[in-house]
Amino acid sequence: ASIWFMRYLLRNQEVRMSMLHRPNALIVALSIVLVLSIVSCGEDDDAVDYTQVDAIITYKPLIPTTGSNILFTSTYPGVTYKGVRFVHYWMPDSTSDWHIYSDLPGAFGSSFEYSYELPGHYKMRYAVTAGSGTYAYGEVSFYVYEQYTGLFIAPSESFSRAERETQFVVGYSRPKPVNHALRWDFGDGSATEERIADSTITHYYTSPGTYNVQCILLNRDTGEAVDTAHAVANVE
Repeated sequence: ASIWFMRYLLRNQEVRMSMLHRPNALIVALSIVLVLSIVSCGEDDDAVDYTQVDAIITYKPLIPTTGSNILFTSTYPGVTYKGVRFVHYWMPDSTSDWHIYSDLPGAFGSSFEYSYELPGHYKMRYAVTAGSGTYAYGEVSFYVYEQYTGLFIAPSESFSRAERETQFVVGYSRPKPVNHALRWDFGDGSATEERIADSTITHYYTSPGTYNVQCILLNRDTGEAVDTAHAVANVE
């Protein structure tokens, strides 16, 4: 705005002559230019709030398997921007490098697909930068199963809340014993629980954290452990 106003003064001959004969008019014009310059600088400084915020990462499907794509989506609420360019980075596990996925102006969130060849416990990390520094950072833990594992368990949400019930989904890819039970270790130091439940089960976590959950499928007729499944509960 200040540049536009200066061009207007220089191009308008009548205004120039008026300022030459009236010093006060020249002072007023220069004052206007100064004010517009300050306002413009303020707008640039407010374009992005560089205070680091926590990114929220979710993933689908909730029971990931080897060889299949997992869709990770990140959001960072409360962000204000004015056409600023964000660069999104993803790190699929601790042994890999950062993947630069997108370079989008004014993007509030981004998605990233990745496939794991080996089963196990993984942690996906995410960071987004705007300008000179890291703007948002987040991570999520999860378990990847062999594609044809018999017993599957997973939390019903990527993140759950402390002091609320966390729900776990149970699935089977092979026939299970008719007289069976599930022995649960929820990873928070509470006693193991043996329950007869096929589809869902809930547990109450009292504190935030990342919990490694184990579930054993038992044949109640023989007492044999038929299968074991793992999951990670991210509790905020």
